Order: sequence, then structure tokens, then C-alpha cells
Amino acid sequence: MPTTSIVIGYGSFGREVLRRLLVSSAGRGVLDWEEAEGGQDPALRRLRGLGLVWVPDLPGLGSASQESESLGSGVFGVLDDLYRQVEDLAPGPRMGEALTEVLDAQARSLLRASSRAARDEDAPLMLNVILVAQPGRPEVVGALNDLISGGMERLSSYPNLQRPLEGGDLLNFIQLLDFDHFWAEGTPACNLRRAVRLAVTGWQKRSQQGRPGFGRIYLADSYTGEGVRDARHRLDELVLFLELLLFETRQAGMEILYRRQRDLLSPLAGFGVRAVEQNTELFSRLAAARFAQAWLQYLAEEQPQDTPSAGLSRLRDLLAPYRSQALADLLAEEDLRRQVDSRFEALGRELIEIPLDLPDWSSQLRRRCREGIEKIEEELFQQSGARLLEIRQSTLGPFPEKLAQAVSDALQHASEPATLAQVIAELEQAAQQVQPSQPPPMPPPPQQEDPVWEELEAHQARYRSFKSTQVQPQLHRRRWPALISMLLAASLTPVMAQAIAGWKDSGNYMLEAVYGWLSPPFVMLPLLMVLGFMVAFFAVPPLLQRRTQRGVRFYTDSERGRGVALIRRLLAPGSALRAPLDALLERRVYDFSYSVRGFVASEVERALQRLRERRREMLWLRGQLSEYLRVQFGEAAAGKPGQDGSAEMGPVVWQLQSPAELERILEYNPPRRQRFRSTQSQVLLFEDWQQRFSRSFLYPLQFLDGPLSKIYRQRSRQEQQESQGYEEGQQRRGRLASSIERQCRFDVGFHWPAGGKVPEENRYALLPSEWARHGEVEDALSGYAFRRRLESAGQDRAYLVRVQLAVPPDQLARREDE
Repeated sequence: MPTTSIVIGYGSFGREVLRRLLVSSAGRGVLDWEEAEGGQDPALRRLRGLGLVWVPDLPGLGSASQESESLGSGVFGVLDDLYRQVEDLAPGPRMGEALTEVLDAQARSLLRASSRAARDEDAPLMLNVILVAQPGRPEVVGALNDLISGGMERLSSYPNLQRPLEGGDLLNFIQLLDFDHFWAEGTPACNLRRAVRLAVTGWQKRSQQGRPGFGRIYLADSYTGEGVRDARHRLDELVLFLELLLFETRQAGMEILYRRQRDLLSPLAGFGVRAVEQNTELFSRLAAARFAQAWLQYLAEEQPQDTPSAGLSRLRDLLAPYRSQALADLLAEEDLRRQVDSRFEALGRELIEIPLDLPDWSSQLRRRCREGIEKIEEELFQQSGARLLEIRQSTLGPFPEKLAQAVSDALQHASEPATLAQVIAELEQAAQQVQPSQPPPMPPPPQQEDPVWEELEAHQARYRSFKSTQVQPQLHRRRWPALISMLLAASLTPVMAQAIAGWKDSGNYMLEAVYGWLSPPFVMLPLLMVLGFMVAFFAVPPLLQRRTQRGVRFYTDSERGRGVALIRRLLAPGSALRAPLDALLERRVYDFSYSVRGFVASEVERALQRLRERRREMLWLRGQLSEYLRVQFGEAAAGKPGQDGSAEMGPVVWQLQSPAELERILEYNPPRRQRFRSTQSQVLLFEDWQQRFSRSFLYPLQFLDGPLSKIYRQRSRQEQQESQGYEEGQQRRGRLASSIERQCRFDVGFHWPAGGKVPEENRYALLPSEWARHGEVEDALSGYAFRRRLESAGQDRAYLVRVQLAVPPDQLARREDE
């Protein structure tokens, strides 16, 4: 947790300092973040306890490119959420007033009670303002004084920052100035030294007068007692010193670095700082970035497998009813067609039941057809509408939610999660299969008259003609039995007489008796007449009735009659009378299908758009992580000799962990297919996949700070805490002691002229508690007079500090300057 501070970077040098400070601090995980309230955009999160301001070169004192370049220009997106924490001051003629307002606003934000409560602040309220610059001209020194003075006056007016009766200042101003060959010969260098000396003297006088001013002015130069230092080395040391001021000066005894004991003392000072680091946080993030590179590639591009995935089963089951083959069953299209057919069959039966003998038989057929078809059409709309409403309520209504849940389940399945590419491929295939088909052809134009009607009318005419010529059995019984009986008797009597003539002498008593009884003409003729009458009256009419009914059935039979066949032709599918309704049915089925397919297709396409955006974000994040590895791992690798040729005198921060150790840490969770799937189930990347933007992929540092790096961090710390053998422990302590001893060999970063009255150095060692217990470390520090031992705030870095305080301002002049 940083000391409440505002860091101001001036010019291109100040911009680079702020960049490196943010990158280094974020890599170590020491930044304290105040998250956006109410689930707002994470881009709105702010640093807690730390304000950052960049001031471009003042007009006329820098190049045009420097004046127009902002802090975030030319950098990659992985650090955007870091760099947006810096408030860029717009260039202009009234930059001093603008800086005053910015300092006022940032101070109010940092010192508000709610922020301090969130930090669990128990230290007294205090604010440090640190100005970092590299003045290359004497005009810049004076311009910096004018630039900051207004802000000093504004902040010093805060009642809660005014100096109490006892104790040190609550508002401290610190200046860090870097020079490239401060002691160079020539008039420009002489003028620069004179400007710095006058500025230091002026700030000292302001303090003596009780006015706000810089309590510490630290100088750094390329020429020191340990050799010539290049710009990168000085920059690294200055950033490390800033980290010390921000994150370690809460320790008791470190107040001297930003606060003078007495106002009469000079604010001028020099510093030198080195660090030994076992950066578990940084290497955990590097390992997480390495893993995430391969993992994101796997998620975004792994294609579907031949074998079905359990993660995709629910999604496939959800989409199955809407695919081309199964959609007809869901819509019950065949049921609708069968119902229409049954309605026409019922209409046909009604038409058949209309008697053909009616004079207006054809008119009644037309009327009943028209009414029946209108009723069928009405029922068609009602039934299809009711079915569509049922599907919308029971199936389509919850479909979007079910689809979203099925996609989430597929991506976050406990045992076999599907990759993003597999889910996209599944939805793309479904989108093709649920696309609405081609609409049916338009119904044929209505005809003036169906030819079947003419045939029906002709059929009725033939029937009437048949009926008019048909024998009437009822008339036969009234008119023809007597005549038939007489004709039958007259014609059969001779025949009968001749037929029974043989019975007379047959010798058969019975036959001879019958012959005797029938042979007289007056007996046979009446008998034949009676028999003929009975036949004509009782037997002939039924025969005639059957023959006439057989003719009528040809016209009126309900199964095979000619009229029934014509009515069936009239109502048959494809007929002119039914064609418009058939076309309406197909159009209704198509509209029904189109409505369902269109809804499902739109929801699937909406999900696809979100998932494709997630894939684009994932590939963008992968590129950002690659750049992050290039930058961060390059800085981590610079901690070993021979890997940073520019730092001939040794690195400012010595890494106990070698770059090769990253591979060992990576084995805690190696980037392999099995790990990808298990990590996908544990790290819920797709919880917000439906949103327009995904928080999981658009904020790279937050992505790395999440569960991924936590896996490596916990395993690394667990490994460090586990007991190891005696020899391993000795080797580890030996490497630590030798690294600290090596880092002790440095000098203050500003060389004072020989023979000057320069105060003695103060040497501090801030050590993690575990390291301080090692005797080897104690011996190494004692050998270089680092006798002031303090416990560092973190457990992964040791600071070695050498400072010269209260240096008289006259030490800033050479003899040649007088």
C-alpha cells in the first residue's frame, strides 16, 4: 500500500519515469486499486493512495514532438489501464494554473475520508508531492519553480495538512532531478549549475520563512564515484528510489528520506539505491501470460472433434428441434394438412347428402362449398395461430435464455468444456439449418368457373332425364297385372294343356286325378290368370324396383356414384376449387415455419455475434500478452550478469530468480490440452460472454492478476515454505547473501567536488523478515556498513539505500564557475 503521494513527471524524461514506475509496480503487485462502483466498467478503476500527473515541456522549452506526445501514445494496449491512471496536462501558456487545479483535485480525492477508510488507514493523514524532471537548460529549472509554486500554496492551505505543534510536516514536497554530465565544462553547464544552486537556495529560504517548498531535492548524474552511468541505469535507479519513497517510507526511521529535521537545513541531497528481489508476483504473472498465450489460442481456434463433446450435448439437444429435418415435427405441419384434408372430406360428405332430386341442387352445392371453404379457412387460421402462440409461449419464449445457458454450459462444462471455436462452429451449422426455406409459389389466379361445375350440372340433367324415362313399379301394379294375367293365361293355356296331356293314361292315380281336375278349359284358364296376376302384381314390381334403383345408384351412390366422383373431383387436392385454399395452407405453413425459424435464426445469430466478438477479443488479448512478455520478461532477464550489456556496473534490481526458472514455475500448470480444459472449467472466462464487451479479455493486467497468476503464486509460495534439505537451504542462503553483497558495492548517484564539506552518508538496509534472520545476510551487510536495518513492507525485495542529506548548496559550484 503506497504512502499517499502525487508524482509529477515533467517532459519526456518524466513520462518515461511514470511509465516504468507503473510497469514495475504493477508487475510486483504492490499497487492498490479502487474498483469501479456498482459493477461499472473496470476501465474506471483508479489507483488508491497514488496520483500521477504528466506535464509536457513548457512552451518554448522543448521540441514540438515532445509537447504533443501524451503518456499513452505509442504504447500497446496491455498497459492502457495502467497508463490511463496518469492525468495528462494539456500544453498551453497557463500550465501552472492548470497544474494547480489538477493537484488540488487529486489531493481532495486521495485525502477523502472514504478512501482512507477503504485503505484501513491507521497512519496520520499525510501527503507527499514528488516532482521528477531532467532539466537540460537553466530556463527549465526556473520554469519548474514557477510551475509548482501555485500548487504548493494551494495544498498548504489545507487545514488538515498544516504542520502540527509537535511532529513533522504532513505535507512534503520532494524533487528528483536527473542530469547528463552535471559537471561538464563550458558556459551552458555553468549556467545550469548556477540555476540549480539558486533554486535550492530559494527553496531553503522559503522553508525558513514558513512558506511551502521542497524539503528534499535529490540529484542524480551520469558521472559518479563508481563510473559513468548511462541514461538507462540512472532511470532504473530513479524508478527504484521512487518505489522506495512510495511503498517503504511508512517504515519507522525512513521519514528522513522525504522530511527534514529542521527548516534551517539544506534540502539538497544525493541518493543511491539497489535492490535484491525474488519476485514471485512478477514471475507468476509471466507464467500466467505464457500459459494464457497457448490457452487463448486453443480456445479461439480449436476446431470441433469427430467424437461428440459432452459440453456440446445440451446445446445440440436444444437446437435439434429447429433443424431442417425436425422442425416439421415441432410445427406439426402434417397434422395441419391432415386436419384440412379431414375438413374437406367432411365437406364432401355434406355435399353428397344433398339430394340430387332437388331442383336447386347445383345452387345448394355452390353455397355449401363456399360456406364450407370459408369455415375451413377460418379454422386453418385459428388452429395455426393457436399452435404458433403455443410454440411462442412454451418454446420460443424461453429459447433465448435457454440458448444463453446452453452456450455457457458448453463453455464451462465441468469435465469436457467445449472451446469457443467449437461452440461457434456448432452455432454456425445450426444457423444454416434453421434459415427459412424458399417461399411456396403463389396460388394460381382464380378461374371464372370450375369445369367440374358444368359436369355436375350435366350430371343432374342426365339424372333427371333418366328419372323421367324410368319405369315406375307403383304404376305397374295399378295398370298392368290384369292385362299381363290375361295375356299370360291365353298364351300358356294351350301349352299347359299339351304338357299335362300325358298324365291322362299314365297309370298314376294322382297324376290322372290332377289331369281330370285341370283339363277342363274353364278351370285351367282362370287358374293361369290368377297365377299370372299374382306374378305380375307381386314378383314383377320388386324386380323392376331393383332395376330402377340400380340405375339411380349410378347417379347417386355415396361411394361409387357418378355424382360422388364429380364432387370428389371438385374437392380433390389441386382442383380449381381447392387450389387457393391449398396455396393458402402452404403459405400459412411457410409463414408459421418462417416465424419460428426466423426467431431461432436471429437468436443464434445474436449469440454468434457475441461469440465472434469474444474470439476477436481473445486473439487481441493474446497479442497483448505476447508484448507484455517481451517487455516484462526482458526487464526480468536484465537482472542477471551478461544479459544486459548496457549496465556494465550491474543491474539496479538483482533478480534471485533466473529467466530459466520461469520454465520450472510454468510446470505448476503447464500449457497442455488437459490443463486447458481443467483451467477452462475453473477460471470462468465466459460469464459475461453475452455483453457487448467482455471484462475478461479487454483488461490484460486484470486478466493476469486473476486466478491464472494465483495458481502459480500459491504454488511458488508453497514451495518456498516447504522444508528442504540442509544443503539446499545452505545453497539458497548462500545465493541470497552473495547477491546482497554484490549489490552493496555501489555509490551515491551524484558526485560532489573533492574537498567540499559533504555530510556523511546514511546507509539503510530494508529486508524481508525471513531474509533478515540469515547470518550470512547479516555478515554481508555489516561488511559494507549497512548498519541501519529495517523490515521491508514486502516479502520479496530488499532495499539497500545510501543517501547524503543536507548538502550545502555551495557544493553545486566548481571553482571555474566563480
